[in-house]
Amino acid sequence: MCGGCRAEGRTDWATPFLASLQARAAAAVVLTAAARRPSTVRAVPGGWVVRRPTGASELVGTLSDLVSAVGPAADAEVPLGAAATADLPPPDRRRPVVLVHGRAERCVDAEADGWAERLMTASDPSGTVASSQRPELVLAALLADPLRRHVRVVGLQSPSLPGWRSPSGGLPGVPTAVVLGYVPAVVALIGVRLGGRAAAGRTRTEVGVGARRLVVEACGHAVLSAVVDEPATRDAGPRRDTITRTPVRNLR
Repeated sequence: MCGGCRAEGRTDWATPFLASLQARAAAAVVLTAAARRPSTVRAVPGGWVVRRPTGASELVGTLSDLVSAVGPAADAEVPLGAAATADLPPPDRRRPVVLVHGRAERCVDAEADGWAERLMTASDPSGTVASSQRPELVLAALLADPLRRHVRVVGLQSPSLPGWRSPSGGLPGVPTAVVLGYVPAVVALIGVRLGGRAAAGRTRTEVGVGARRLVVEACGHAVLSAVVDEPATRDAGPRRDTITRTPVRNLR
């Protein structure tokens, strides 16, 4: 496989941040460095080509698939390089929803037929989805096509499921602030760190980008939402962990 063919038109949480070839090239450097076994990742139109020492190659179209193909070490020390072109996606206009394990008032009942269609068409104004029988399957549906194109999960509530609580903090070794060009590499690093997470455990990783913030919320290795906050008030003093022009190593 030469990489001349485009990957299938799949998207995931990271796609809006890795839209350009240069952005995907910055992500490729991170995944190549984090690979457990020798692999070379090269950005191509619409995705990446992963090459093995045996000569075999694989074409993937999303960061999630790339992480699965490479199998990186979640705690790997990797260089973060700036992309020649990088953009933050526009504000996320998808409908925010909270998934409740159990019963809730004024909710979309995920145990009833047609619940997904009601969410996609916004025929039910509730921002709560409730499931007493199969909450984990409902979460998987909310994070997959076609629902994820219409809604984003902003909260999980459960009296018993591990990880369905408030986030415990951010992912380790991720810079807390960068300039715009480093966003693609940081997004790739978040993908690497998430790849090694257990199913349980909520995280909320915030990265300042100028006056804005990239916020990635996840439950285990599954990303619930990745959004860019509106401009916020910045600290008066410089931050020591802000990436400017020098790639950062030893992130652990």
